[in-house]
Amino acid sequence: MPQIMARSKYIILKHYSKWNEQQKIRAQILFEAYPKLKQAYELSSRLTQIFNKRITANTARLLLAKWYNQVEKYGEPGLNRVL
Repeated sequence: MPQIMARSKYIILKHYSKWNEQQKIRAQILFEAYPKLKQAYELSSRLTQIFNKRITANTARLLLAKWYNQVEKYGEPGLNRVL
């Protein structure tokens, strides 16, 4: 596991669409071992998607408010899945 951790630090900085096959395998192992890390990665990806969309300011505010609610739920104890 320490080797997976060391080799995976750059994986979570990349968008999943840019992972190669080896990185996908490492991410799967890492996320199975650390489900909260997977949730955090998914939240981060969701925020990136919001900023990459061409939408109106009002739509962006609505999406950001929904995203923020998910972030708040992420911090609640005992929550298994936010997305």
